[in-house]
Amino acid sequence: MLNGLTFFEEVVVVVMVLLVLLLVVVVMMVVMVVVLVVVAVVVMVMVVVVVLVVAVVVLVVAVVVVAVV
Repeated sequence: MLNGLTFFEEVVVVVMVLLVLLLVVVVMMVVMVVVLVVVAVVVMVMVVVVVLVVAVVVLVVAVVVVAVV
C-alpha cells in the first residue's frame, strides 16, 4: 500500500495517472497532425507560387522573343 492508502484509493490514483498519460499522448498526436497539415499547406502554397513565377517568366521571355524577332 502506498502511504497508507486503501486499495480503492490506489486504484483511483493509477486510473488518474493512466488518463493523464492517455491525454498527453492524444494531445501529442493532435499536435503532430496539425503540424503535418500546416506543412502540407505551406508546401502547396510554395508550389503554387513557384508555378506562377515560372509561368510569368515564360510569358515574359516569349513576349521578348516575339518582340525581338
